[in-house]
Amino acid sequence: MRTLYKRISFVLIATLLASMFSWFQGSSFTQTAVAATGDSVTISLQTSNNKYVSVDTNDNSKLKANKTNPWFSELFDVIDQGDGNVALKSRTNNRYISVGSNENNAIQASANTVGTSEKFQQFTNADGTISFKSLSFNFLNSPSNNNSITPNTSTANAAKFKVTYFDLTKPLKVLEIKDLEKPSSGEANSVISDLTSVLGSNTSFQLETMSIKKFVALRDELDGKYDAIYFGNSLFNPTSETGNNHNTRYEENDITNLKATEITEKYINKGLPVIVYSDSTQKRGALYQSYSNAISNRGKLFNLFNPYNTTTPKSNVIFVNQTDLASTAAFMTKTNLLMNANVRPQLNLITAPTDYTNSINRNTTYTAGDTLTYTFNVSNVRNLAQRNLVANLYLGTDSVLRFSASNIVQTVPVTALTNNTISFTLPKGYSGLYYWRLELVDQTSTGKLKDTASGVFRYKDQKPTINVLQVLPNSQSTALTSSLLKSTNMNQTYLHSSDYDINLSVTDFSSFNSTIYSTLNSKYDMVIFGFNDSYNGTGDISNTAAEAVKSFIATKQGVMFTHDTVYQGNQTWINYFQAATGQIGPMTNMGLNAPNTSTSTVKVNEGLLTQFPFFISDMTTAVATTHDQYFRLNLDDPTVIPWYNIKGDPRDIEDSWNHYYTYSKGNVTYSGTGHNFVNTTTNSSFPDWEQKLFVNTMYRAFIGSNHKPTLDILSPAAFSDNSKNYISANSDISVSFKPDDLDLDDKTVTSTVTFTYQKANGSTQVDTVLSNLETPKGETVTRTYSNPLANRGGDLTITVSTVDPSGAKETKSVLVKVITSTGLNPTRTLSNDRVEKNTPVTIQYAITPIAMDYNTGINVGDLTIRRIHFKEKLPAKLEIINLPAGFSKSGTVAAGYTIEGNLPDIPYKQVGTKFIADNSIFSIQVQPLNNGNYSLTNATLSFKDYSTANEQTILFTDRLLTAFTKLTSLSLNGLTIAKDDKTKLIPIYLPEDATFIRDTDYTWSSNAPSIVSVDDTGIVTGNQAGTANITAVSKDGSGLQATATVTVIIPGLNITGPSVVNVNQPIELRSVLVTANENIKTIYWQSSNDTIAKFSEITNTQNNGVLWGKSPGQVVVTLTITTDKGKTYKQTYRVTVLAPLTSLDLVGETSYEVGDSSVLHAYYEPGYATNPSLDWHSSNSNVIEILQTSSNASSNEGLATIKAKSAGNATITVSARDGSNLSDQIEIRVIDPAISINTPVQINVEDTPVTLEVSTEFIHQVPIKSTWKLDDVNQSIVVFKGDAILTRSITGAKVGTVTGTVTIDTNEGKQYSANFRVTVENPVNSVSIKRQVNGEPDETDNSQSTITVDKGASVNLTALIQRPDAVHTGFKWFIIKEAGSTGSATLNTDSTQNVTLTGDTKGTIKVRVLVGGKEDIRNVAIVQALTSIKLPDGPIRLILNTDKNTSDIWSQTVITPTKWRDELKDRLEWIIADPTIVSLSNGVVTGTKAGTTDVTLRYLDDQQILGTVRVIVQKQFDNRY
Repeated sequence: MRTLYKRISFVLIATLLASMFSWFQGSSFTQTAVAATGDSVTISLQTSNNKYVSVDTNDNSKLKANKTNPWFSELFDVIDQGDGNVALKSRTNNRYISVGSNENNAIQASANTVGTSEKFQQFTNADGTISFKSLSFNFLNSPSNNNSITPNTSTANAAKFKVTYFDLTKPLKVLEIKDLEKPSSGEANSVISDLTSVLGSNTSFQLETMSIKKFVALRDELDGKYDAIYFGNSLFNPTSETGNNHNTRYEENDITNLKATEITEKYINKGLPVIVYSDSTQKRGALYQSYSNAISNRGKLFNLFNPYNTTTPKSNVIFVNQTDLASTAAFMTKTNLLMNANVRPQLNLITAPTDYTNSINRNTTYTAGDTLTYTFNVSNVRNLAQRNLVANLYLGTDSVLRFSASNIVQTVPVTALTNNTISFTLPKGYSGLYYWRLELVDQTSTGKLKDTASGVFRYKDQKPTINVLQVLPNSQSTALTSSLLKSTNMNQTYLHSSDYDINLSVTDFSSFNSTIYSTLNSKYDMVIFGFNDSYNGTGDISNTAAEAVKSFIATKQGVMFTHDTVYQGNQTWINYFQAATGQIGPMTNMGLNAPNTSTSTVKVNEGLLTQFPFFISDMTTAVATTHDQYFRLNLDDPTVIPWYNIKGDPRDIEDSWNHYYTYSKGNVTYSGTGHNFVNTTTNSSFPDWEQKLFVNTMYRAFIGSNHKPTLDILSPAAFSDNSKNYISANSDISVSFKPDDLDLDDKTVTSTVTFTYQKANGSTQVDTVLSNLETPKGETVTRTYSNPLANRGGDLTITVSTVDPSGAKETKSVLVKVITSTGLNPTRTLSNDRVEKNTPVTIQYAITPIAMDYNTGINVGDLTIRRIHFKEKLPAKLEIINLPAGFSKSGTVAAGYTIEGNLPDIPYKQVGTKFIADNSIFSIQVQPLNNGNYSLTNATLSFKDYSTANEQTILFTDRLLTAFTKLTSLSLNGLTIAKDDKTKLIPIYLPEDATFIRDTDYTWSSNAPSIVSVDDTGIVTGNQAGTANITAVSKDGSGLQATATVTVIIPGLNITGPSVVNVNQPIELRSVLVTANENIKTIYWQSSNDTIAKFSEITNTQNNGVLWGKSPGQVVVTLTITTDKGKTYKQTYRVTVLAPLTSLDLVGETSYEVGDSSVLHAYYEPGYATNPSLDWHSSNSNVIEILQTSSNASSNEGLATIKAKSAGNATITVSARDGSNLSDQIEIRVIDPAISINTPVQINVEDTPVTLEVSTEFIHQVPIKSTWKLDDVNQSIVVFKGDAILTRSITGAKVGTVTGTVTIDTNEGKQYSANFRVTVENPVNSVSIKRQVNGEPDETDNSQSTITVDKGASVNLTALIQRPDAVHTGFKWFIIKEAGSTGSATLNTDSTQNVTLTGDTKGTIKVRVLVGGKEDIRNVAIVQALTSIKLPDGPIRLILNTDKNTSDIWSQTVITPTKWRDELKDRLEWIIADPTIVSLSNGVVTGTKAGTTDVTLRYLDDQQILGTVRVIVQKQFDNRY
């Protein structure tokens, strides 16, 4: 049935209580509605004689009303039968209540099943009591004392039972605290319980018995753990051991102040029962502490409880004696424990994260982004609607560390009894364990009664690297006897796993005292001083080093002290570290001469040190030989956590005052090991269990201590020989870094940046470029600095140091190389460096050529930067939207694209006295796909500079792009807290991947900090009763904000809600009754004047009353409540009714000149508003100052006199003070009246005139006159014309520069002046190359035609300038021979206007002239031509077979010009008309047969040039021809 009870009790509690408020009138009864068939609830029944109905097991289980307090014989389950009837079942014998055969028979708890005789009708009476009517007979009567109950009475005489409800879903937890009782012989090793026999084997109670020594050493949280605490029948001897007696069983048995405070605050003040044994006969118990020893100081336990026995008794502090322990009945009569302890809300956990402590679950891990979900039911809560239940989820790194408001990760209101959930998404953190605590809190109970559940899960994320320094005594300098780097002392595989890396360094005191002590912070996470017997004497730490260790401890980083460190002899250890280790006097010297050595320990507390990385909690302990130490442990220090005590007789193994082995005090850990090492001698090795304990200790020291910040230098990247990522000396140095801190308590970090480099003289220079910048942790910092190596290049070390609030420091450096570039300065900018994810960003790249001074010895044509190539490796998840034409990308977005492209050559030109070149600009558009930082550090530019033989590669300036996701939704849940309570508001937001969601990513504020204050992490504190609005404004740029109403209540009756209501508007007031355990019976709200404010009739008898404003004025609200304890509570609350403003309109001018004054008008409605007062505000009082404000009620307006003080923009806002939230504003622009002129102006001599034009910046002034004053009074450089006020026409007369002033007079008598500058130049506009004939340009020469010149011949050329008098620095001629050209030529000079060009080789060339930045190029053809070929006169006669058969025609041929005769012979072609008649060879013709033919010689390059001769061939003696 227990499972069934859990299911249904929640429903029936509410149902039955609801029935108590039903009224029966006359004989008409309202039957209680019940839940589903089989549902039940547990109750006790109290009759009119104030006795409880009980089952008398000694008298046939008859029901009698004879018990003063309820126990299990007085408990009954009321079970719904599904037919409108109920059955009652006794909890003492598990039998149903049954009537006999007639109505006069006593009813008995005797039936095993339910029939008609076991069914009853249940009715609620007008006074809230309940009556039962047997289905077989009549109503139950109300007998007195030991008479049995019978079903034989009428309606009028029916017994009226007061009902008390019990929810025993969970057993009630009782803590029993005693000390060891010294037996007549031997020694006691365990406490003897007083309550085991009293409470018996009843499963509704869970008894835990422990010694007071164990109790004061435990560090788990008492609040919400037990329902009652019992201090038992013991002597509680408070005497402390002052000598070296190891048997401390029967002394030091007192409570600590720490635990006494916890008992007082978490139990006594909350109304939970604290039962104290005190027997005057035996003289035992807390009130007789030290009585037998006749000590005047009775002890802390006596001091705790004696006031409750004398001056300030409390009903829940109950003193019992031996008589009260004699029987269960006696104990219940005295304590009424069942009722007094059954008051806390009960948390029944259904689902939770997989518990790590179960051995089968230890490989189950959670990771960042996983969501923890807890499902739970609530029991032992009556009238849920009247309660204010909340569930708080805490997360921490160790179960023994108290959870505070800063550990709250989620909080939810509990509005249902079943299927409640609370969830939390895990952030990033160190791998290891997370301990959670879920608490159910009844905010409306005195002291906030609570129930808790807790657990631990394994988490895998960031792998911590723990840098540990072990300091050995100098006696071990060579042998390193106890070094943990020796495999004989430590299994080296234990130091590394997938969850952590422990990097050990070992040194001795010579090195430590010399230099190492100064490097502790930022280099090590933990320091171990160990191990050696009498370490104090061999570890000769200097005062300076001790101070450094003390400072290191102050940063909250880990230090471990070991065996014999805090020990007599070397007082340095005691003076510096006794307090730090939590050891206190008197010095007992228990460890002197090592008596009672031991090799085993016993666990005291359970937590991270016993569970991870190695779960040693359930292993058999084994340690190297050890012994007690010399001072006592301060158990009154809440930061001192005993983990293990030394085991072995004659010790009291639960005595952590004296027999501690391993404990921690904050970030300091103590281990009792080390006795086994004596300088170079090892007497025994560390057992495996102890080695694992060391690893656990080092891990916990890191996790439990303050961690130094983490630091990522995002840019610039360190120089790499492979990438050649030089920084240009022309570029600034951009530094981006992200300091963070995984410690939850640390909210900010402080960073410093230094540059280290060599000066020109070789000395080292360190510049602090950023000093102590405080930023929220996790926020990326980007700063740009001037390049300290701009003139010469070199190595630059950039060092970033980040310090947390405790002083723990992380330092990182990057080395970059700065290269001197003579040509280019590559830079880039982002269109926006912070954008939302998936938003396009334009990266604009600019390549700026460095200007050079003009030099006549430099050919500007040589000043060209070539082979320019761009390459960039983008970060992963940065998508490319578009690229410049000709650029390409490779790779993937997942790994990061690589972009490459060639850029055009950059030529220089002369402008005035400089060689300059135009910038090369291009853009790439990208889109971040994920949230986070994108470091743009790998964009290079390679090029061939004009002054170097090799290519250079330099970096574009580094840039950092941050992508984030803004909030789209933000809300806060309101809550109710007690005065002086602290809790945390948890923002509820969307989307889930929003970037800025930490506590410090919001601006928190309270509108009533005297009632509720809030810190910058959302932790609220209740300062006094009342209500406040807490607002969180997101800093992510979304503009979202959320407000929660936080109500602070105090014990008794509270009215919470607004204290102001507007006419015709409602407010909701809430009743909150804070009592020990009372339930509201009736509620009534009343207004002192319904014409001013009136409660809605529907709500004036409900928990929340709705009050409507009727007319302006004040009312006093009175709330009256009665409870089921017969008490009446009243509370009053003053409410003001206002007539608010309904409209507000701000009117005024929006533009002003500096010095102007004006009046703004704010018109409001209605005129009868309760509070028409207005607030005026200027967004920038340096621009617009509000001089005074006033009002004019007759015209319903507020007025503000303003003055324009300086140029700029400002917003003037007027707001209503009456809470209507009305406001209006205007934007005002203020200008500083002035004039400007379009200067400087550059014109050319005798060019088209240019207009000088004055622009005015006036609001209300008008120019009426102008005066133009020219410094060049003779106007020899420029000529001015015109008479308009604001313009003048200027013409250049000669080369030069002139300045002047224009003065404008305005209609307000003011003058404004502006200077102007005009430069007149006479530049070369164009140049053209022309032939010269007889020393003059050939006017027939077309500049587009090709100039022809014979090989070896010359042609005269001239450079014609459009303006012959143009100013320039000279002429420069060039011969340009293009690829594939065969021609060549020479110039007689290259620097005069006229030159002579001589053709050297046939072919084509170009000739170029450059003057004044202008150029012309002409094509030149160098020719080698024949003009005629003349063969000998013909005909030529040949006679076959004679010596006259040949003729040498070539020797007789005349070639014109003759100079090319031999050179062009190969370009001549012989042609025979009839080759059968003659043949030719080398110009000699030979006849072959008789006949006539023509022989032709033709020029191949011009086939129109040829010569022909006729040849006649005759036979011998043939004279016909």
